[in-house]
Amino acid sequence: MKKTPKLSVQLWSVKDAINQDFNGTLKTLSNMGFDGVEFAGELGSYANDAKALKLFLDSIDLKASGAHVSFEQLDQDNFQKTVDFYHQLQVDTLIIGLDDRSWHPQGIEEVVKLLNQLDTKLEPYNIKTGFHNHEHEFDNFKGTTYWDYLAMNTKDSVVLQQDVGWTTYAGKDAV
Repeated sequence: MKKTPKLSVQLWSVKDAINQDFNGTLKTLSNMGFDGVEFAGELGSYANDAKALKLFLDSIDLKASGAHVSFEQLDQDNFQKTVDFYHQLQVDTLIIGLDDRSWHPQGIEEVVKLLNQLDTKLEPYNIKTGFHNHEHEFDNFKGTTYWDYLAMNTKDSVVLQQDVGWTTYAGKDAV
């Protein structure tokens, strides 16, 4: 028998509703049939209480499928706090949701370096890191695009979370 794939929603797509009613929005998503949520910065009243957030998610039958974070949240000063929080939620993927350096000739090198370093640093926690695109990553760079350059220069274990909407908006074929 074929298993039905799990379906998760990126909470940025409902950011206005999340900001107005965090708990109610998550309950609505669960009632709609979603299996999980990918956090995108807003954590409601649970910003400093992963245990309570996990209990709430369990109570409405949702899993934390991932989270968008910034490089700053994973820097030397914030790394352990961030990892501990999301580890309690059983998040296995932390995606850098946006970084202006990812579409600049000098900045892209730093993004590649940081993603590769984070990949190694997160491995003992069984957490992957990755990057989420916007339209600028599809600008031309060195005979290709910043997105392709990122793909060719990060480790295979780094997740590239392609946003099909932004890819299309950039005039590229997402396929």
